[in-house]
Amino acid sequence: MRIYRSLGELQRYVDSGEMMSRTFYVDAENGDDNNDGSEFAPFATIRKACDSVPVGGFGRINLADGQIFNIDTDFYLINKYIEIIGSGNNKPIINFKAYLINSKNALKSIILSNSNLSFYLCNLRHDNKVDSSQSWTLGSGNCVPIVIGGVYSRHFDKGGVAFIECDISQTHQIFVLSKHSFGTLLTVGGNINLDGDSTAFVTAQYGTLSLNVYNTSITSGKKWVYNGTIGSNVITNLSSLDT
Repeated sequence: MRIYRSLGELQRYVDSGEMMSRTFYVDAENGDDNNDGSEFAPFATIRKACDSVPVGGFGRINLADGQIFNIDTDFYLINKYIEIIGSGNNKPIINFKAYLINSKNALKSIILSNSNLSFYLCNLRHDNKVDSSQSWTLGSGNCVPIVIGGVYSRHFDKGGVAFIECDISQTHQIFVLSKHSFGTLLTVGGNINLDGDSTAFVTAQYGTLSLNVYNTSITSGKKWVYNGTIGSNVITNLSSLDT
């Protein structure tokens, strides 16, 4: 399997035509997951579009302007390279649904293995707590964020997540969790507002997660490390965040 150390390297490979490439459209209001995902017969859910990208392939998923796209089930990206693209005119909202597990609040998540996932020009948020009297922390001590990387192997060090000109508003404890050594998390532009119960933007449980932040406004919260390290190549002023 070929591993990409940067978005630019991945883009050059895609442009070369060597990788299986697919483009899909998603319309939460007018689409249908029984459609073929084309511009004139869009899918209804992001999950269906992600599942339709071939293993080992690259997918561009275009979201309809200004709509709300719910993530209401956990799903895995295994050996895929996916861009989820919104609009600068009326950014779509990607909403992660909350649920109760063992009397604790949790979220549905996108789980990555050997994969790259990029969000462009989107608003990301999640539902309020199902039970406001309960915390977001699960009984096991692990938290459930919207994106989890490296879940299968302690030696996993491939892939990454990127948020390009995205606005992120959330009150959950953790936004992105690297269960093991998990490549790079990149943010470029946009605003990240950690509020309420937030204690971290990203957590690395094992190994090292490289965090690159360019021209991103992080309003509050912490850069928090748990049983691991976050790489030092942070390109912004994060002096207000605790490490």
